[in-house]
Amino acid sequence: MRAFAEAIIAIAPVASRKSRNRFFRECDRWTNRLYKRGMISLQQRQELRRQIAAACLVALM
Repeated sequence: MRAFAEAIIAIAPVASRKSRNRFFRECDRWTNRLYKRGMISLQQRQELRRQIAAACLVALM
């Protein structure tokens, strides 16, 4: 999942704070849909969100 999160960040438009917040909202909706459909567990959803946020922070530094 970590490589997947890094790939998402590589193509994400996160140049400004507004676009970064929009990106996080879209990711939350996406992971929530996967969780509600039973494709991932709650722990996997939380881990994926954590990895996406961490990859985004690394990309900004």
